[in-house]
Amino acid sequence: MKLDECFAAVSRHRFPAKEATVAPSSFGPSGPDLHLSQDRIRDEWSRLGDRLRRRWRKLTREDVECPGGNAAYLAGLLQQRYGVDRREALLQVFEFESEL
Repeated sequence: MKLDECFAAVSRHRFPAKEATVAPSSFGPSGPDLHLSQDRIRDEWSRLGDRLRRRWRKLTREDVECPGGNAAYLAGLLQQRYGVDRREALLQVFEFESEL
């Protein structure tokens, strides 16, 4: 499955037009303008499928099997599946990434 097909499979996705790139230290009470400087999730995406699905049970196999997945894609999925806002989704992704 190609990345474009993955995005098409996810209805009502809210993904940024381009991938953000700011240090995680920009998290603050005013909200993160999150730019993930080093996207370890992207680097290890192909090996993270089972781990992602154990952590977030609402993610489907198709969600995690999409090639080229990254932190921004995962945050968008969390927003859609769990109804959290962008900040909460990015915080969860950052926490997960720090455990890798």
